[in-house]
Amino acid sequence: MSTPGNPRLFRTSVSEYLESLAPGSLARLYANPASTLAVFRLLPVLSKHLVMSLLYLPTPVHVSHVTAWTTLRAETARETALKPLYRLHIVQEGKTLLLEETFRKALQSALAGRGSECFGTPSSTKDKYAVDKAFLTKHSEEKWGRILHFMVGTDEAQPSNAARKLLERSGLMAPNMSTGRLAITQAGFQFVLQDRYHQVWGFLLQYMEFIEGLQLDLVEVLHLLFQLGGLTFGQDYGMETFTQTQMLLLEDLQNFGLVYRRKKTSRRFYPTRLATTLTSGAEGGQEEGNEGFIILETNYRLYAYTDSPLKIAILNLFCSLKARFANMVSGSVTRESVRRALSNGITADQIIQYLTANAHPHTRHQNPILPLTVVDQVRLWELERDRFTAKSGVLYTGFQTKEDFTAVLQYARQLEVLLWNNYRSMIIARDGDESVRAFSRRRDERRRDDHPVRIKEEPR
Repeated sequence: MSTPGNPRLFRTSVSEYLESLAPGSLARLYANPASTLAVFRLLPVLSKHLVMSLLYLPTPVHVSHVTAWTTLRAETARETALKPLYRLHIVQEGKTLLLEETFRKALQSALAGRGSECFGTPSSTKDKYAVDKAFLTKHSEEKWGRILHFMVGTDEAQPSNAARKLLERSGLMAPNMSTGRLAITQAGFQFVLQDRYHQVWGFLLQYMEFIEGLQLDLVEVLHLLFQLGGLTFGQDYGMETFTQTQMLLLEDLQNFGLVYRRKKTSRRFYPTRLATTLTSGAEGGQEEGNEGFIILETNYRLYAYTDSPLKIAILNLFCSLKARFANMVSGSVTRESVRRALSNGITADQIIQYLTANAHPHTRHQNPILPLTVVDQVRLWELERDRFTAKSGVLYTGFQTKEDFTAVLQYARQLEVLLWNNYRSMIIARDGDESVRAFSRRRDERRRDDHPVRIKEEPR
């Protein structure tokens, strides 16, 4: 594993990204009905209800009237639902509420079926090289799978150069100190355990930060991504309405598995399942078309009915695999395997969520789906590890007099840099070492003593 020296903030929430945009960029985004509808679909359920209640009101509504729409017990939920509307500049915070005019008109157009050109234009001619949904699914799984295989180190075809550069730039992978080859980081371990929806959006958000440095229009990029999210899986679309920026993006999106084009000069494209779920608002869980394959027993034994090298490699991140058959692997969830995962940055909740999301259909009728004994033990192993924290410090010992020891001890406490002490030694935090050392030296100079305090670093 490798750790980048200056890891970037890795976002997986498109809503958080939109909240970081300037009001002017959001206003341009809301001018497009397809983008506005996509933002609406990404809102929490109660936020959507508030938007729909305000959508056709021509005048502002006083906050007291909005309060009457909910019960007293729902006051906190109502305030929580309003916060994303404020942050996304859909409504202005104040004593009255009114939808932002551009957003309101665009959403009305989208719901009424106007502005259809913003939602993609199906190809007007028949494709003699037409592909079906099965082909598109295989294409997207192959392209996206290459990225994940490359991250976990399985011996598969490598992703595109753009994908490899993005993996490094985002901090998901970093050059190994000894070999120089890209290796997965702690952020990368967390990434591969996420559901597909958050993986794809996280990757695309990093991609947008990358192309922002190329002086490309981010709003046009968002228009394209949100348009893809509203297209029909299996339908071919023309590119006549695409801008130059959007045309340039299609090649990278093909390498990521979001679209399919037979060749670079093709004037039509097919959105894949990865693309059409971009605006689904999915918050995790099992991906469509992907049946669960994991059975976990109360004795910590795990059986995974799969022959996928990628799924097996992911399981190996937190399981101790013992045997592999033609269509199944078996192993155990052990203290050592979980602690190894924790040291790589994976959390107990991520392990539990992955096992739950990929549980075998035969275990889904159980309540809870996973054995509680195993779930509780995984969390206990995490707590066990979190009981200890490592801090860098310097050991002070060999004081000439008790007065010297007491004076230095009190000074370290005043600076709040004392990590530990007994009756003759103390450990000072490394960032406070210079100040405490200078204090001790001044005492020696005043006493005109030629024997300074002996200091040695705590052995690592």
